[in-house]
Amino acid sequence: MTTIQLAGATLASVLVTRMVARVGGRIAPALGLVAQPSPEKNHGRAVPVVGGLAMAAGFLLSQYWVFHLNAPFLSTHAFFTLIVPATVLPLAAGLLDDRWALRPLPKLLLMMAVAAVSAWLMWGAAPVHCALWFAIFLVAMNSFNLLDNSDGACATVACCCMLVSYAAHRQCGSLLMAGALLGFLTLNWPPARIFMGDAGSLLLGVWCAKILGPEHEWHLLPVLWVPLYDTLSVMLVRAWHGRPVWIGGQDHCAHRLQRLGLSAAQVNLLFGGATLVAGVPSIWLPGWASIILTIVLLLVAGAAELFVHRKTLSWRRAH
Repeated sequence: MTTIQLAGATLASVLVTRMVARVGGRIAPALGLVAQPSPEKNHGRAVPVVGGLAMAAGFLLSQYWVFHLNAPFLSTHAFFTLIVPATVLPLAAGLLDDRWALRPLPKLLLMMAVAAVSAWLMWGAAPVHCALWFAIFLVAMNSFNLLDNSDGACATVACCCMLVSYAAHRQCGSLLMAGALLGFLTLNWPPARIFMGDAGSLLLGVWCAKILGPEHEWHLLPVLWVPLYDTLSVMLVRAWHGRPVWIGGQDHCAHRLQRLGLSAAQVNLLFGGATLVAGVPSIWLPGWASIILTIVLLLVAGAAELFVHRKTLSWRRAH
């Protein structure tokens, strides 16, 4: 595929995503896809939740175009047996939750079903590998779902993940996904006019987990350290305060940083920069070194946040 064709496909992904998001935002109230203000959310008005649909549309259309340009005889089989299911399944599961606000157990069961099918699509009948990837997909979906707590945060991190993935492996799909995310971010950057909803966050969980696929030998794991850290820290905070981990609140990493004085946009830039700083060196690292790097990043971030928290408490007590 020529550079001009790839650039055109990426631009198409950006524009289609933005167009579908804008149109979807107008009909979202009729579809019941609107996020209402609540105490555990930090938006004070109703916002359409169609970002997941828009990103899926932008990616699928541009990906089919790329397949058709390069392998017209293989495009139908590969597109409809691999690309479409891996996109539509998490999207559909998330849409159900966006529309009817599922309780934690049904939502978890849906996510487990998506993880199981995604693992089977990747590995077929290999039970050990399927079990491992079932866990990976489930963790990734939960992590990106939890990271979607501040305008633009989840999409910024996912976009950086895709850019690193493309730099590492030159896979067109990663760049087209980044294009879809950029198109969405034009409407989701704070203050957001469109939300991705669970449809978008579950979709991003599957997309970003797939960049760790078997041929990649785990070396891009550090790009996921921000959502992993947010998930682990939220679980620890809620457990410390005796709260159920599945009940939302203003206790995510983005919220804690904003309480220290950062704006939502600055948090997004920090998250994106942290993803790139960890991800770019991992392009040249072996898998075992990337796993160690990810663990070190999680521990260092936790220690740094604990240090800042204690210093803040000491300052407040002194004043």
